[in-house]
Amino acid sequence: MTYRISAGPACFSLIALIGFSALAAGPEDKLPASASLVLLLDNPSEAAAKWQKTALGAMFAGKDFSPFYAELQKGEIAAPLHPKAALGLDWADIAKFKEPAALAILEGEGKRPALVFLAGGKEDAGEVKRVMADAEKYYDGRKAKRVVKKVEGGEIVTYEIAAAGKETGVCLHVTKGDLFAASNSAAAADKLLKQWEAGAKLALSGDVDFQKVDTQSRKLAGDRAADVRWFVRPLELAELLQKKADPKVRGFKDWVTVAGKQGVNAVTGIGGVVTLQPDASHDFEVASLVVAKRPFAKGMRLFDMKPGKPITPPAWVEADVGSFFSWTWDFAAALDGAGVWVDEKLSDDGFFAAYLANLRLDPVSPVDVKKDIMGRLGPGIFEVGDSHRAKDPSNPTGSRRLIGIQSKEQVKLAKALSKVSRLDPLVKDETVGGSPLRTAPDGEPLFNEPEPGTPKDTKVIQAYAVTPTLAFLCTDVTWLRSKLTAKKVNSLVDDPAYKQLALWTGKQENERTCLRGFLRSDQSGRLDYEAVRAGTVNAKSSLRAQALRFVLLGDSPAADKAPAAALPKFDVLAPNLLPTGVSMAVSPDGFELRAAVLRKE
Repeated sequence: MTYRISAGPACFSLIALIGFSALAAGPEDKLPASASLVLLLDNPSEAAAKWQKTALGAMFAGKDFSPFYAELQKGEIAAPLHPKAALGLDWADIAKFKEPAALAILEGEGKRPALVFLAGGKEDAGEVKRVMADAEKYYDGRKAKRVVKKVEGGEIVTYEIAAAGKETGVCLHVTKGDLFAASNSAAAADKLLKQWEAGAKLALSGDVDFQKVDTQSRKLAGDRAADVRWFVRPLELAELLQKKADPKVRGFKDWVTVAGKQGVNAVTGIGGVVTLQPDASHDFEVASLVVAKRPFAKGMRLFDMKPGKPITPPAWVEADVGSFFSWTWDFAAALDGAGVWVDEKLSDDGFFAAYLANLRLDPVSPVDVKKDIMGRLGPGIFEVGDSHRAKDPSNPTGSRRLIGIQSKEQVKLAKALSKVSRLDPLVKDETVGGSPLRTAPDGEPLFNEPEPGTPKDTKVIQAYAVTPTLAFLCTDVTWLRSKLTAKKVNSLVDDPAYKQLALWTGKQENERTCLRGFLRSDQSGRLDYEAVRAGTVNAKSSLRAQALRFVLLGDSPAADKAPAAALPKFDVLAPNLLPTGVSMAVSPDGFELRAAVLRKE
């Protein structure tokens, strides 16, 4: 039973982490370009065999996930990890297909995500017949109503499943010539049929963004095999996956729509190729392209990174931190972009510009943020994150964050920063290791006044310090204070996993590289995963949490109960969430990204 469910979750598992030779007539020719997510398997059986050898593949096939799968089956809940309830076939069936196939998400009824499996090839004709025969027995056992409708050159078999206390479900099997598709949406099936009638017209294969992604990511991968090819339309997918909320509810913001209006719609496609088990060191490698039209505008300017020199982790960065990312910024553009998001959060257009103007005109302590602060920062910046803080109700993961920014004119910069931080007796100034340090009380913000009655928040910036070459912002005062002294630590630069991945990312370097990163996934995903496991993901949760919920539980509200509770604890997953190295470069079409995940020892 376990194998039948977990033989092929490679595709959708790769989405959660994530938080994705051209074929003469591949499945991309038969899918509509409107698909928000597509996973293309040039050889499904071969990819499934490789996936089973990865740490993630072995984890999903292991005993720890068996109770979870049992609950999904018991409740007949459709989810990417349990597709049979929606598609009439499971991952073990998909793993038997030898010719190119695809899984996709299309827009279904009510703007809900619809799952689609597509195959087509004479060699798999026998497999299609077997799948359809097994599905008929399966749905007969669920007392489904079976309806057969002839279409030109083929037929649609529809299974309608009604159960007490549950919404009516549907599964459609569509055949036409050598083509076969399964979906849990009549609207999605109709889109497929129309696409097949239209031929290559309006197909994914003809989409300009998909062509860029598919062509350039193959070049980036070089001689690496393309075990999984993927393509995502990020805003469209986010809109389908986000939990719906009543717009009349106080405090509701549709952040997907907001992001589009604030310039994130410049990102029209993300995708690439995944190579499973490429060598003795890596579980898988990713080569991908982010299609983003420049010049960036509005809030998107916050993400307009520039080529720059690498930043080596300082010796005081501990070996066991959860992440170290460095990038190069246009700080003036980043300030403009950040201001747009501040205005949006406060629902007050022009607030940030007015705030900066008031600071410039302050009769007692004037400061020009763009000149006196941003003009003394950059271009390099790095962020260190980990989960070593003491855990308490306000900080259940123990997470903390430290940002280091290349800087100059230490005294002038420290004086300017003091003018934009809180000015009250609770804020303290001191000198540590020859550097000025300014701190707010634990759990309170340093750069704005705390609201009365608001719980303490250990995620806010609580301190800054300025050294001769770096300016620091930190969520943990004690941690920052320790970095200003000569305290010796086991350094990240000496950590074997970091050294191995830094060597790999270094080989990806070129004159256009703008970001480098090291990530321990066993720390970064805890909070979102535990929210899914507790059944508390809602419209205000992070998009990563909402996407992870869909991957694990589908979109049925019933899944937030027994199936969610049956998920293994995060500490069980952690040993299989291996360190990742990332390198990103500016491209004429957006950004080129390479990533590698280490093999489990």
